[in-house]
Amino acid sequence: MRAAGARVHATRRARRRRAALVSFVSVAAATAFVIAPTLDLGGSPGAASAEAAAVLVSAAAAAGSQGEGWPDAAYWHVVSTQEYDGQTYPREIWRGRLTDTVFQDGALGEHADLAGADGVYTMSLGPTQFDAGTAVDWAGLYALPTDPTELERVLREGGDGKGPNPDSELWSVVGELQSETPASPALRSALWTVASRIPGVVVVGTVTDSVGRTGTAVERDESDIGWHRMRFIIDPDNGNLLEEVSYDESGAVSWRMTILSQGPTDTAPAADPPVCGPGSVPEHSC
Repeated sequence: MRAAGARVHATRRARRRRAALVSFVSVAAATAFVIAPTLDLGGSPGAASAEAAAVLVSAAAAAGSQGEGWPDAAYWHVVSTQEYDGQTYPREIWRGRLTDTVFQDGALGEHADLAGADGVYTMSLGPTQFDAGTAVDWAGLYALPTDPTELERVLREGGDGKGPNPDSELWSVVGELQSETPASPALRSALWTVASRIPGVVVVGTVTDSVGRTGTAVERDESDIGWHRMRFIIDPDNGNLLEEVSYDESGAVSWRMTILSQGPTDTAPAADPPVCGPGSVPEHSC
């Protein structure tokens, strides 16, 4: 396993538990959704949680007005950038409803020698799964309740015993389901309502993301217990998650993802041969 690939794998695994996480040893990768650093305009970390709840309830209303959803789409395509180790990498992922998920990550440039005719290395992540506390497939995602109280119960049960504590795990799962998933507008709305009820969420204020878009930032800080401070930047006009940022105990950005676009599509690139293991060319063990 090459050093850069191992570093990417380790960084993502440390960042958060992933339902679709497969090690590079088995020739796959974590599906991480990241955010960019934000411009802190002086929002107090002790801002009233009632203010944060109001922001998230507003985001829920905006998200819920976006249409019916995509239960029958072939793929969910997301274009983003991710940053870790002080470097920013482009990323595209195609989450298949009936076929495997494939993705292209700039951090995997070391495997360009395995790329197909398009010159970009495309890796398979295997059957599509989403993190709802427990792993669910596309149909399972659309089977999640959209009543916020019932949704919170399901997500908390699925995440029982995971993460540093139940509230942090729930906050993380909300971010998972708002990013790189075909969650329906009704589910996205319910997720923001669930988030509005999580203790410890505060408003940072109006910020700009790494590509200059304006949004409203909310966050939870558990760096005092060795976890991280996780910030969501939300577009107030439609409730979309623009960025997610994790800060370490020193306040430095440890991981971020900026979502540039996402939506349904009918096609996806074919996966290239795995780096090692069955199907590798020439075939060799990991």
